[in-house]
Amino acid sequence: MFVVYDLEELLSASTQRGLEMDLFSRDQESAFELREPGSGRNIRLAWQMLDRLALEFTSPMWLLSAAIERLDAQEPLSSAGPLSDGDLSQ
Repeated sequence: MFVVYDLEELLSASTQRGLEMDLFSRDQESAFELREPGSGRNIRLAWQMLDRLALEFTSPMWLLSAAIERLDAQEPLSSAGPLSDGDLSQ
Protein backbone atom coordinates (compact mmCIF):
# COMPACT_ATOMS: atom_id res chain seq x y z
CA MET A 1 0.00 0.00 0.00
CA PHE A 2 1.22 3.50 -0.83
CA VAL A 3 0.05 6.76 0.66
CA VAL A 4 0.90 9.77 -1.47
CA TYR A 5 0.31 13.39 -0.58
CA ASP A 6 1.05 16.43 -2.69
CA LEU A 7 2.85 19.21 -0.84
CA GLU A 8 2.02 21.59 -3.69
CA GLU A 9 -1.66 21.20 -2.74
CA LEU A 10 -0.83 22.29 0.82
CA LEU A 11 1.07 25.25 -0.60
CA SER A 12 -1.89 26.20 -2.78
CA ALA A 13 -4.39 25.83 0.09
CA SER A 14 -2.28 28.01 2.39
CA THR A 15 -1.96 30.69 -0.30
CA GLN A 16 -5.75 30.69 -0.74
CA ARG A 17 -6.04 31.42 3.00
CA GLY A 18 -3.67 34.40 2.70
CA LEU A 19 -0.69 32.65 4.28
CA GLU A 20 2.84 32.13 3.02
CA MET A 21 4.39 28.67 3.20
CA ASP A 22 7.99 27.54 2.91
CA LEU A 23 8.61 23.86 2.27
CA PHE A 24 11.78 22.29 3.65
CA SER A 25 13.81 19.27 2.59
CA ARG A 26 14.02 16.05 4.60
CA ASP A 27 17.38 17.04 6.03
CA GLN A 28 15.64 19.87 7.93
CA GLU A 29 13.76 19.26 11.18
CA SER A 30 10.64 21.05 9.92
CA ALA A 31 8.54 20.01 6.95
CA PHE A 32 7.13 23.48 6.40
CA GLU A 33 6.61 26.91 7.92
CA LEU A 34 3.41 28.94 7.71
CA ARG A 35 3.63 32.72 7.99
CA GLU A 36 0.98 35.36 8.27
CA PRO A 37 2.21 38.37 6.30
CA GLY A 38 2.10 41.60 8.25
CA SER A 39 1.65 40.15 11.74
CA GLY A 40 4.95 38.34 12.12
CA ARG A 41 3.20 35.21 13.35
CA ASN A 42 4.56 31.90 12.12
CA ILE A 43 4.44 28.21 12.92
CA ARG A 44 6.60 25.30 11.81
CA LEU A 45 5.50 21.71 11.52
CA ALA A 46 7.95 18.86 12.02
CA TRP A 47 8.31 16.05 9.51
CA GLN A 48 7.09 13.73 12.24
CA MET A 49 3.65 15.38 12.08
CA LEU A 50 3.56 15.19 8.29
CA ASP A 51 4.59 11.52 8.39
CA ARG A 52 1.62 10.79 10.65
CA LEU A 53 -0.66 11.52 7.70
CA ALA A 54 0.40 8.27 6.05
CA LEU A 55 0.31 6.22 9.23
CA GLU A 56 -3.06 7.48 10.43
CA PHE A 57 -4.70 8.04 7.02
CA THR A 58 -5.38 11.64 7.99
CA SER A 59 -6.18 14.39 5.51
CA PRO A 60 -3.37 16.82 4.74
CA MET A 61 -6.01 19.57 4.87
CA TRP A 62 -6.76 18.59 8.47
CA LEU A 63 -3.09 19.06 9.30
CA LEU A 64 -3.07 22.45 7.58
CA SER A 65 -6.25 23.49 9.42
CA ALA A 66 -4.75 22.44 12.77
CA ALA A 67 -1.59 24.45 12.02
CA ILE A 68 -3.69 27.50 11.07
CA GLU A 69 -5.65 27.19 14.32
CA ARG A 70 -2.41 27.25 16.30
CA LEU A 71 -1.16 30.17 14.22
CA ASP A 72 -4.37 32.12 14.86
CA ALA A 73 -4.01 31.49 18.61
CA GLN A 74 -0.66 33.30 18.69
CA GLU A 75 -0.41 36.93 19.74
CA PRO A 76 0.74 39.20 16.90
CA LEU A 77 4.37 40.23 17.24
CA SER A 78 4.97 43.94 17.67
CA SER A 79 7.43 45.65 15.37
CA ALA A 80 9.37 46.92 18.41
CA GLY A 81 10.14 43.39 19.57
CA PRO A 82 9.52 41.90 23.01
CA LEU A 83 10.85 44.96 24.88
CA SER A 84 10.55 48.60 23.96
CA ASP A 85 12.83 51.35 25.32
CA GLY A 86 10.16 52.36 27.83
CA ASP A 87 10.18 48.87 29.36
CA LEU A 88 13.80 49.00 30.49
CA SER A 89 14.46 50.16 34.04
CA GLN A 90 17.71 51.85 34.91
